[in-house]
Amino acid sequence: MTPAKLLTCITLTALLSLASAPSHAMDPGSHAMAGGALGLKLTKNPMGAFLIGLASHALLDVVPHTNPPLKSPGTQAYLVADGALLYDAWRRNDHDPRIFWGALGGVLPDAEYLHKGQKVFPTHNGTLKHGRHLNKTAATILMVVVNGISYRAMW
Repeated sequence: MTPAKLLTCITLTALLSLASAPSHAMDPGSHAMAGGALGLKLTKNPMGAFLIGLASHALLDVVPHTNPPLKSPGTQAYLVADGALLYDAWRRNDHDPRIFWGALGGVLPDAEYLHKGQKVFPTHNGTLKHGRHLNKTAATILMVVVNGISYRAMW
């Protein structure tokens, strides 16, 4: 994907996010993008990438942000865009498994929100403090920056 296509994709999803309510930042796609990028850059093996993805989830969770509802149009647009960007990065890197496993590690902790039981991930159960909420504009800008840096790191 060219830089112009990347900018267009991020701009359109940011505009959709700003036009919808409530705020959007650190959706599962952001966690996957960061995990995939860090897994690719910081380790030589898939298991290391998975562990780095888990660590990146915790790191992003302690940064001030907003957790968007998964059913909102803005979040769904971001998830589709993030999925396309991750696939493009994976394809351009000869299907490097570190991108897949890092992304999986980055997004997997949020799967515990699919059930109502006790949370086990440290930033979800209060062991580590979850970042405070940001206003809609700041949260959207933060997510665009995280996703843009992550995608660029996988070029």
